[in-house]
Amino acid sequence: SDPCFAAMREALSEMTTPSLTQIVAALVEAAPAGTEIMVLNYPNPFSVGKGTNAEARTDAAMTELNILISNAVSANQANATSHDVVLTLVDIAPRFNKQGAKLTHIAEATPDIHPNDAGYSAMVEALKKAYRRP
Repeated sequence: SDPCFAAMREALSEMTTPSLTQIVAALVEAAPAGTEIMVLNYPNPFSVGKGTNAEARTDAAMTELNILISNAVSANQANATSHDVVLTLVDIAPRFNKQGAKLTHIAEATPDIHPNDAGYSAMVEALKKAYRRP
């Protein structure tokens, strides 16, 4: 419903702003020089390609969350550089687009939003592609 969606958006913003930026900052501060911190965004496990209202709203919510994650990483780039830390945002969301039923347990008898083996493999491939250190 519209009120549920509005409440979810408000909760998402309240829970992540400014906490997420502070968490990334603390990770950067604690990391030894030469460390690469890889921050993954979130896929939409409900993205199964059926175009339902729930799928569209979850896409919108995940997009908003991923913008907040991206902003937190961007806000910490200068600090990471000054600490000789590589801070990398890994965009896994597109790999799951319309693939939720194949890459998560969402379509199983007991639905679960977490990745299955194929989903974790997709995440590993995204991480390998984004990795910057030899």
